[in-house]
Amino acid sequence: MKRRTKIILTLGPASHKKEAMEGLITAGVDVFRLNFSHGDADQYRQRACQIRELATRLKTPIGILCDMQGPKVRVGCFADEQGIVLADNDELRLDSATDSAAGDEHNVFIERDYLDGFAVRDRVLLDDGRIVL
Repeated sequence: MKRRTKIILTLGPASHKKEAMEGLITAGVDVFRLNFSHGDADQYRQRACQIRELATRLKTPIGILCDMQGPKVRVGCFADEQGIVLADNDELRLDSATDSAAGDEHNVFIERDYLDGFAVRDRVLLDDGRIVL
């Protein structure tokens, strides 16, 4: 019976060695996912070459899925090292004119380039979505 489902596996510390990848291919993996949030370009180039080499040797088509993170919105620091606490409906101004080390409960620094992409009342996610403004 022909299989219609593809098995996608994220390579990690336990699976990125060539021998482990070969075992995974023979076990049925169709696509290896490379999470570009961790590591560097040389590591991923090496892994992609290893995958291609194994696919050729094993005569098995193997896909490579490159998972790249989106842009990170970074804000400045707060003057009080403890940070701030905001409650629902509090206002916090993202401001490129604020000192990057002097944020408070009213204003915090953000790069001008980010501000150009926002409109009033846009929802902004910070800290990988843990903070919603």
